[in-house]
Amino acid sequence: MANAFEGKLYGPGQPQDGAPARGAFIGNRLRVDGPRTLDADAVSITVESAGFEHDHVLLAWSDADGDWGLLVADAAAKGTLIATAPPVLAKPLGRWRRSVGLTHGLWRAAIGAAALLALGAVLLWWQYDAAVAWTAARISPETERRMGVQMIQSVAADGRLIDAGTAHETIQALGTRLAQGGRFEYRWYLVDDPRINAFALPGGFIVINTGLVNAAASADELAAVMAHELQHVEQRHSLQGLIHQLGWATLLTLTLGDASAVTSVLLLQAGNTVFSRELETQADLAGVATLARHGVPPAAMAEFFKNIQARIPDGPSFLSSHPATGDRIAAIEGAVAKTVCPTCAPSTVDWAAVRTSLRTEGYIKGGKVRKKAPKR
Repeated sequence: MANAFEGKLYGPGQPQDGAPARGAFIGNRLRVDGPRTLDADAVSITVESAGFEHDHVLLAWSDADGDWGLLVADAAAKGTLIATAPPVLAKPLGRWRRSVGLTHGLWRAAIGAAALLALGAVLLWWQYDAAVAWTAARISPETERRMGVQMIQSVAADGRLIDAGTAHETIQALGTRLAQGGRFEYRWYLVDDPRINAFALPGGFIVINTGLVNAAASADELAAVMAHELQHVEQRHSLQGLIHQLGWATLLTLTLGDASAVTSVLLLQAGNTVFSRELETQADLAGVATLARHGVPPAAMAEFFKNIQARIPDGPSFLSSHPATGDRIAAIEGAVAKTVCPTCAPSTVDWAAVRTSLRTEGYIKGGKVRKKAPKR
């Protein structure tokens, strides 16, 4: 392509560290040639800073397949991009160029902020959780969503996503119902994993293991766990948990807006975040309210935890990271007792058929329809 510039393509199906690609502007459209050919209207493209020193250009856009980004790092390539970009991108690229000129000042400010944090560490120690929550609240929803996108792509890369069939459809229906009125556009994922677990990623991405579906006694019990995980996202607990585990360096990096700098570490945290008892209680009680608001019997949450404890006394991984103590169950039951829900009614979902479908139905996995043989 004439006036082409080299870069790396990020998006659905691309490697975690991007795929080599070439971009070129043809009139008011961006043409990208790489592992696949893409075409984007310049009006829909946003220009963002990226890289350790924020001196890389990221052209980002979305289409029916998902979110895409073309990262341009080479100096000559950036020059070609700027020289050939259509007028509609002149202002965004001008803002990017000014931001690069401010990079050294930003890092001096960051170093000063780090020094202040160090000097005040003793005073802030007892307020650490409050400081993490305060910082999480100042990370933009866009940055949080980008983190979630990168993390869910890592989950999908394992090739164990089930994205068709009765169980998948049931989870989508329950999720759509529970997420009405939420602050994020939620995505629900079913993973072929026998462990009793579910986890929420920043930005509205929630993963449910087949082991959890098999462990739940009803669709209402599964909905209760989904409502609990949804509240971890709504109240930004997932984001706080990652910041807490990754430490102050990550907290400072995320505050400056560079999620890419810690992506590789974030991926290791997917599904392993351990919340404090206070945050678990918040998610429980808010989850009870969510169930009632959408007509699901809130008592299902307490029933799920009691049933799991009774069936698996040693405690599965789900309970090790979400400790279902007697006090916790009592708190849930207390909230349920105070909840008035005249529209709540047990689910009519054939739950036995849903669980059976995990063993017998064909489902799409890694782009191919596979068939599971019934267990005998």
